[in-house]
Order: sequence, then structure tokens, then C-alpha cells
Amino acid sequence: DKQEINNGLIERLEQLMEYKSLNQRSLSKEIDLVIQRSINIVIKKSNTIDFELIYRLASHFSDIDTNWLIQGTGEMLLTSEQPTASNEKRQIKQAD
Repeated sequence: DKQEINNGLIERLEQLMEYKSLNQRSLSKEIDLVIQRSINIVIKKSNTIDFELIYRLASHFSDIDTNWLIQGTGEMLLTSEQPTASNEKRQIKQAD
């Protein structure tokens, strides 16, 4: 159900904000999201989270597991053993 998925994303967004000690305004500034309104709408559970917000969160917070953010699986924080996009790029370059 779309609403259930959205509610899960909102809960994880709120957990992320709490962990990073950010409110809606500071999170918007942190990820260069010009329109704070989109985070306000999401937090109020009156709309769905859009791709741009998820992309900006995943791109900016490299210590956050995107599987956790999007699907709710695993832990919020990446461990040193878990691959990240930047680690994978380094591994590919080293293999060349």
C-alpha cells in the first residue's frame, strides 16, 4: 500500500533528522533543498516523498544505508564492511 510505504519513509526520515540533530529547516539547508515546504508536507504525512528528496538524502549522508532509508531493511548507519558507491568506485579503479 502506497500510504504504508510513505509512512515508513517518513518515520525513517524523522529518525535520520533526530540522529543528525536536524530540524526541517536545517535539513533543507543541509541537502540544498530549496523548497523547505516539501519536507514540511512530507513530515505532516499529507504527501508522498519524491525522488529528489530521497536522492539528495542518499547523496549527502554517505553514512546512511540507502536500503534502510528506502526499504526499511538493515540498520540506519553503514558499517565499514558495507559497500558504498564511493567505495565501489575505488575498488573498481584499484582492480584496473
